[in-house]
Amino acid sequence: MYAQTSGGAFRGEVRDASTAVLPHAKIAIRSVDTGVEVVTESDQEGLYVTPTLISGSYELTAVT
Repeated sequence: MYAQTSGGAFRGEVRDASTAVLPHAKIAIRSVDTGVEVVTESDQEGLYVTPTLISGSYELTAVT
């Protein structure tokens, strides 16, 4: 039996205006459709990945 997963994840890199990476920045991902928010944090290299999210529209906000 095979399973299908609907949705995906966001992954990216957080940088400041001078293009320096921002470690430990909080990334808030809020569903426009449901209002549910997930928060993740960038690693030492400014990289982040979210858990799997359902398909839809999202707003991402980074806070250092």
